[in-house]
Amino acid sequence: MEIEKIKRRVADIDRVRTTYNITDTSNNNDDCIPLDRRRLFLHADETEVIGLDDDFNTLKAKLLDQDSPYGVVSIVGMPGLGKTTLAKKLYRHVRHQFECSGLVYVSQQPRAGEILRDIAKQVGLTEQERKENL
Repeated sequence: MEIEKIKRRVADIDRVRTTYNITDTSNNNDDCIPLDRRRLFLHADETEVIGLDDDFNTLKAKLLDQDSPYGVVSIVGMPGLGKTTLAKKLYRHVRHQFECSGLVYVSQQPRAGEILRDIAKQVGLTEQERKENL
């Protein structure tokens, strides 16, 4: 019974890993990227955001401003202020107003290739197009 329990747990772990596209890093290959648990937060359901309405409205207006010469809006601040939560909420509200969109996680030690692959996947490039163009 204990072995069956362990087998079910391993199957559950593998299912979650596949769902969130987490690569196996146990082979110590230099191409593998260690999992940053904060990355999973991008795929979690949005919680109620309290106290960020003014910031949300300001950022939304800047993103949707057709006359703005900039194509980027930055959200910066101390850890724990709700930057990622705000960005997720903003993304979900404005993404349909753009020709294409994507939400990618940039870690404190960003890897350009990983970020580009995430963007390419989200904007709909096929595996072959990603290999050729990145």
